[in-house]
Amino acid sequence: MRCSLCTRAPRPLLSPQRGGRERGGALTLFFGDETALGLGLAFQAAHPQADLFRPVIEVSASEHPDVSTLFPQLTIIPRLDGQPGAAHLHWLEHEQEGINLAEQTFYLVGHAQSIQAIRQVLMQRYHLERQRLKTKPYWADGKRGL
Repeated sequence: MRCSLCTRAPRPLLSPQRGGRERGGALTLFFGDETALGLGLAFQAAHPQADLFRPVIEVSASEHPDVSTLFPQLTIIPRLDGQPGAAHLHWLEHEQEGINLAEQTFYLVGHAQSIQAIRQVLMQRYHLERQRLKTKPYWADGKRGL
């Protein structure tokens, strides 16, 4: 039974299928922090080609060993001091040799300032098109209720 106020089925706000088609056979990268860990797992499970979906989750350095053990199917990286997004950018610089970035779809989720920093580098240094970058900020320094 459906609510009389509901005229259509709910649509996801962010999903592997939303926001345009992904290029077949291309790797999808998901960058997030602790707040996006569950979403990364859900995307990985829902992705039509799970081996082509790579979640990279940033956690505090003290939690890194435990989270890596609990979630071996995810790439868990320790947070770096300094600029927001530094851990993901450091990971990308070291992993990009085997990745054709021009063909990728990126999901950037979690800390708003990290998303902004990563998006700027991906567009300026790696010349990615804006439509290849899907973003969903969950929180920002000094803000409540994003």
